[in-house]
Amino acid sequence: MILLAVALFPIFPAIEIITIKDDHNCTEWNPNGFVYSWQAVACQNVADESFCKSIYPSTVYPAIGGGENRPMQCYSSPSTPPGTIDQDAKGAAIAGCPRTCGYCCQTHAFSCQDKNENMACWTVTQAQCISPKWRDFFTEECPATCGYCDDCYDLNPECPKAPGIFADFEKVPYLANFVLKT
Repeated sequence: MILLAVALFPIFPAIEIITIKDDHNCTEWNPNGFVYSWQAVACQNVADESFCKSIYPSTVYPAIGGGENRPMQCYSSPSTPPGTIDQDAKGAAIAGCPRTCGYCCQTHAFSCQDKNENMACWTVTQAQCISPKWRDFFTEECPATCGYCDDCYDLNPECPKAPGIFADFEKVPYLANFVLKT
């Protein structure tokens, strides 16, 4: 029997080992195990990126479709057993560094309900959510799926990355129309 197993081993491709094991928030299942959904990283960190990476050190961070475990400090503390979820540690990660820890789907932007049960919001992609053609529709119908639970949002998703724009008085009409939240 063992000889047969050894003989057949080369026929089967190597199975990728997925390591998300302790906290499955913002993940979805695929044939290899749990991977991060696009909602896991669909936000910006509140704190500075370098600060987040210094307090949540890792060689690999959550990414869409990635299967590496998020940094343990995102959900655990030195006073809890390894792998145990500490709600205070997790709450701090969600409040300050949700993208670094793969917790964007746990933020306020995703905390409401989708409007219509008959609308298949779970099939909506990130590209559809941010499309200028569909954004207003999905803001109304699928706010929890798309991260639009806040009443106020920027029409241009790049606004938070350009803080210098607020110092340019010539941009006031643009800001009034496209940068409502930021």
